[in-house]
Amino acid sequence: MNFTSIIDFNKFTVAIAVGCLVYATEKILPPDSLIKQIASIVLIGLLVLSIVLGVFLFAAATAACNAELAGDRSRVESNQATIKFCGTWHSITLGLALLIFAALLYNKFSISTPEDGLKSCVCCKKE
Repeated sequence: MNFTSIIDFNKFTVAIAVGCLVYATEKILPPDSLIKQIASIVLIGLLVLSIVLGVFLFAAATAACNAELAGDRSRVESNQATIKFCGTWHSITLGLALLIFAALLYNKFSISTPEDGLKSCVCCKKE
């Protein structure tokens, strides 16, 4: 395994998860319907889980990289199982969170529900 590329790629995916979490709390919360509330809770949970798994992945890959440089093959092999588990679930949770996030953003910005109703254009009216 190339641990340095795992570490580098993991930095970007954790940054995406953190950015989505910050943006979601700014733009999506508070939701206005029950289904959006449930989707928001699932989204926040998946993003937090993805971030935690990404941090564990980073720690395990860093430990394995240092063990590989030191020549300790047993520590490298013990960390590989953690890297595979955390990497797989970090990717799955981030992917699901991005799908839910995209759906919530699409719903927020594409469906317009003006409270006053649709206003007609004043400049185009014929009198």
